[in-house]
Amino acid sequence: MISCETNTTQDEVNEATPQEEISSDDQATPENTDGSLNDGSTDDVSNENVVPTENASTSENKETAEEEESAEEEEPVEEEEPEEEEPAEDEEPVCSPDFTFSIGVEIGSDLLAGSPSSYEPSGVVWHTRLQKLFLVDDGGYLTSMDPDGSNITHWDIGGDLEGVTIADPDSDFVYAVVEGTPKIYEIDIVQGVKVNTYNYSGVIPVYPKQGVEALTFIPIDGHENGGVFVMGNQGDGYLYFVNVPILTGDATSSSDLVDEFQPKEGTTDLSGLHYDAETETFYIIYDWHNLLITYKDGVIKNSYTLPGNDQEGFTISDDCSIFIAEDPASSHEVWVY
Repeated sequence: MISCETNTTQDEVNEATPQEEISSDDQATPENTDGSLNDGSTDDVSNENVVPTENASTSENKETAEEEESAEEEEPVEEEEPEEEEPAEDEEPVCSPDFTFSIGVEIGSDLLAGSPSSYEPSGVVWHTRLQKLFLVDDGGYLTSMDPDGSNITHWDIGGDLEGVTIADPDSDFVYAVVEGTPKIYEIDIVQGVKVNTYNYSGVIPVYPKQGVEALTFIPIDGHENGGVFVMGNQGDGYLYFVNVPILTGDATSSSDLVDEFQPKEGTTDLSGLHYDAETETFYIIYDWHNLLITYKDGVIKNSYTLPGNDQEGFTISDDCSIFIAEDPASSHEVWVY
């Protein structure tokens, strides 16, 4: 701001101002009695009409700020792409079994090792915790082996064992059904011995030569026995759902029939059974017909032609490999597809 001193003398004014004739159009500034200029104000000269000038650097800074602000306004805002949701750690992609059975490998060639001269595999199940196969034989043997057919262990349990299943993979027990007699064996796979026998006499029909050929288990949350057993009967082609007291009783306790139905109307010779709890699907095989069906929600979903013959056991592993136990008269075969 520009300012003036109020005590400037007339001589100083004359020195600072050229002595030119003041036009009549110009108004002279009256003097005070003390010789100071009187412009109608008090001691200080008014600065109302004085326009302040901007400093050059201030002006440049202002222009720069305005340019930056303008650039920020004009700069397009990039939209953030939504992040893809990763599956939970405990979720694994569901695999698909190959029901064309185009590539098969026979892995049962060593089943005679350490066993009698004959071995007729009549049932098979996959153990998710141990990552092993468990098989049963018409001659009463329970067998464990790796999925490539190695590391075979036999236990002589006795009886005409036709189906095998697992109720709780965290336990040390597997269950085998005996054909011709209404019995289910509970077998300790650590000791290799039978620890309990559950009788289901009078619960389902018993056929001496065309009886129960298949066994599986349906886990049910909150169920008193963890779930129910399902038996496949060769003579009538029915599935029988039975509550067996594996947790609530002992060998003297009775079993109860929960449900029964024939999955493929008019078709008997049911020989193998597998239940997938994740998809709630039954896999059912009929060896006279070389047939596999998938069954869910009361209807047949798909039908497939099975390779080989005399198929009596069926299971699917965690990686969706299919294992089929065949019981031909002259050989002992287990196939993986």
